[in-house]
Amino acid sequence: MDAVGLDTVAFIEDNNVQERCLDSTARDWLQENYVEQGKLGAKSGKGGHYPAGKTTKSSREKSGHHDNLAAPHLYFLDIGMGSNITDLTKATTYGSIMTASADGSNVRMLVSGQSFPDGIDVFISAGKLFWTNMGSSPSANNGSVMSSSLDGSNVQTIIPKGQVHTPKQIKINHQNQKLYFCDRKGLRVHRCDFDGSNHKIILQTGDYSTSDAQD
Repeated sequence: MDAVGLDTVAFIEDNNVQERCLDSTARDWLQENYVEQGKLGAKSGKGGHYPAGKTTKSSREKSGHHDNLAAPHLYFLDIGMGSNITDLTKATTYGSIMTASADGSNVRMLVSGQSFPDGIDVFISAGKLFWTNMGSSPSANNGSVMSSSLDGSNVQTIIPKGQVHTPKQIKINHQNQKLYFCDRKGLRVHRCDFDGSNHKIILQTGDYSTSDAQD
């Protein structure tokens, strides 16, 4: 029922009550305890009979399909600038990777110690998070691309410092299992495999080392 939508179920039951003169107890209970509280099932951030993110829109697709989670967990970045920084020598590594339920509850940190994270994408069926770190300074060539498991474990450096300048937006090609990411100060668009292999610059609009580009 969560996959169909509890509001849809309530609508069908209401028709049955009206047309067949059935008892309305079940319909009223569903309406009061779920529909009126916004717990509509898979399409709702509040979940339904199952918690948010645990029901798929279509039973014909795998539950881990990247497009099939109707109310998934949120994965987002905290650049760290609003943190209570007590050690200025570590001010550029207060960034973190966060998660929360779709209704904004259950906020928690997955990965800490990141250097100005900027872009993130998720591959549910592969159980992977990918994100970019801009690095310690826009003028420094020390950005990186990272990955981890969905729970924040198994953190790995995909593209190390020195191979990308200031990576920002990142996008997963799920079908071919490729990563695409933009390099703002490096004036480039990059592509690589999930493990960082086959790293290639597919578009470059200038030379970041020249004075004109730096301006």
